[in-house]
Amino acid sequence: MSNFQQAIADEIRRLSRKEAKALFAPIAEQLSSLKKRLAVLEKQVKTLVPEAPAPAKADVENAQATSEKPIRLNGNAIKKIRRKLRLTQAQFAALVDASTGSVNHWEAGKVIPQKIQKQKIAALRGLSKRAVAAMLADKGIVIKSAEAVAKAEETK
Repeated sequence: MSNFQQAIADEIRRLSRKEAKALFAPIAEQLSSLKKRLAVLEKQVKTLVPEAPAPAKADVENAQATSEKPIRLNGNAIKKIRRKLRLTQAQFAALVDASTGSVNHWEAGKVIPQKIQKQKIAALRGLSKRAVAAMLADKGIVIKSAEAVAKAEETK
C-alpha cells in the first residue's frame, strides 16, 4: 500500500512542477528580455555620459578631514565669543536656537552644546558685531547698547 501512496505523491509532484513551469515560462521570458534591454540601455548611457575622473586620494582625505573636523568649544570659549560680540545670554541663545539656561550651563561648563549648536556658535566666531546685530534684528530681538550689556555682565 505504501508503494501506491508513494507513486501517487510522486505523480502529484511531477504534475505540479509541470504546471508551475508552464505558468512561469512567460514571466521568465519577459525577465530575460528586460535584462537584455537594460544592458543595451546601460551601454547607451555610458556612451552619452562620460564618467567623471575619480578624485585623487589626497583630495578625498582632505575633504573628509575638513568636514569631519570636530568643533572644540569649552565654557570659557563660548563666554569669550559672546562677550566679544557684546551679547547677553538671551541674545546669544536666540542666535544659536537654544534657551538662556542652556547658554548659562555651557558657560559654566556643566554641559556641552549639541553638535548643531556647536556649528552655530563656530559660525558666530567670524562675524562682526554689525552682522550679528542684523541677525538679531531679523529675529525681532531688540539689541541693548554696549554699555547696558557691560553693566549686566558686571552685576553677574
